[in-house]
Amino acid sequence: MLKRTAIYCFYSKTGKVYSETCRQIYDLRKNTDYLIIVINGDAETAECFNIADKVVRRPNRGLDAGAYRQIILDSEFRKVIEKSDELVLCNNTFFGPFGGFEKIFDEMEKRKTDIWGMNFAYHGIIRHIQSYFLVYNKKILNDKEFYSFFKEKIDENTTDHDKVCYWFENEFFEFLISKGYSYGGYVNDIKYNIYKYPVKCMEKGLPILKKKIFGIDYKKQNAAAALKYIKYKYDYPIDGILSEIENEYGLHMTEEEVESCKISEEDCPVEYPVSVKNWEQIEAFCSKSDNLYFYGTGYYANTVYNRIKNQSEVKGFVVTDSINKRSETFEDKRVYTLGELKNKNHIDILVAMSKPNTDAVKGRLSGFRNVFDLWE
Repeated sequence: MLKRTAIYCFYSKTGKVYSETCRQIYDLRKNTDYLIIVINGDAETAECFNIADKVVRRPNRGLDAGAYRQIILDSEFRKVIEKSDELVLCNNTFFGPFGGFEKIFDEMEKRKTDIWGMNFAYHGIIRHIQSYFLVYNKKILNDKEFYSFFKEKIDENTTDHDKVCYWFENEFFEFLISKGYSYGGYVNDIKYNIYKYPVKCMEKGLPILKKKIFGIDYKKQNAAAALKYIKYKYDYPIDGILSEIENEYGLHMTEEEVESCKISEEDCPVEYPVSVKNWEQIEAFCSKSDNLYFYGTGYYANTVYNRIKNQSEVKGFVVTDSINKRSETFEDKRVYTLGELKNKNHIDILVAMSKPNTDAVKGRLSGFRNVFDLWE
C-alpha cells in the first residue's frame, strides 16, 4: 500500500457531526497512513475526530481551499506530506463513496495518474477535476511550485466562493497540467450535472452523492430516486442520509417515500453544454475591442476575466437590472445595469455566463456593436 496522507476538511452550518460524516472519516482512515482533520468553524465533539493524527480548528474562512492551504504550508505538516507517496484532499460535501474508498484507491493506483479525483468535468474552455476529492502523487509533492501556488494564489481568508473555485479548482488544475502532469477521474465520461441528475451520474459509475442536491434547485423526485438507487445498488442504509438532510436542509423525507418512488429523474437529463469557442478566440475578441464590457458577475465572468491578458481594457461588468447587482464592483471594476449603458452601438459585450443564463439574456443584446457568445 502506498504511504498516503489525507487532509479532511469538515464544515457544518449547524456544527453537528452526522453519522454519515463519521462513516466517511472511518473509511478514509482505513485507507490512509496519516490523517489530518481540519474543522472550519464550530463543530460539536465527535468520536470520529479522535481517530485523526491531528485535528486543527480554524475560522470558517477560505472554504476548503483555505483549510488545505493552512495545513500544506505549515512546516510540521509539510514534512509529513513530503514523505508521503500521495496526498488526499477531501471534504464532507458528499455522501459516500458507497462502495468504499479502498476500491477507488486500488483502481486509480493501477492507472498511475499524477493527479486524480472522483470525476473529471469538461465544458470546452473550462475543464477540471471536481475538488471535493483530489489526490496528488509523489511527483507533484516533490515539486516546489505545488507549494508556491498555494502560498501565492490561494486566499486563506476569502469568503468568495467563485474566487475559490477559480483558483483552486480551475487554475490550479490548468497550472499542473501545463507542467506536463497526467490527470484523470475515477469516472471520466459523465456529461451530466451531478447536482441535477444524480441517478444518471451514478449509473455512469460515480460512487458519491453531492449534498447540494438537497439545497439549490432541489427536486424531490430526483433526490428520492438517487437515494433508492443507492439503497439497492450498494445495499446501503439511507437512514443516516435522511436524518442529515432533515437537520441541515429542513427536508423531511421518509424511507417509505423513497421506497415508493421510481428510480427515474423528473425531467430528461440534459448533457452539459460544451463551449464551441476557444481561448484564442476569446483573447482575439478582447484584444480588438476599445470599449469592452463583460456581461455577468459570476463563475464564468470570474474565470474568463482572470484568464485574459488585457484585463485593463475591460471597462466594467454588466447585469440585467438592480436585482441582479450583488455589489457595486466586481474584480475592482464598476458593475452597471443594462439600462445604465449608453451609446450601445459603440460597446462590445462578452457574455461570460453559463449557457442557460446566456440564452436568457440574448434578447436584450440587440444594439450593441459586437456580442461574443461562448456557446454559439
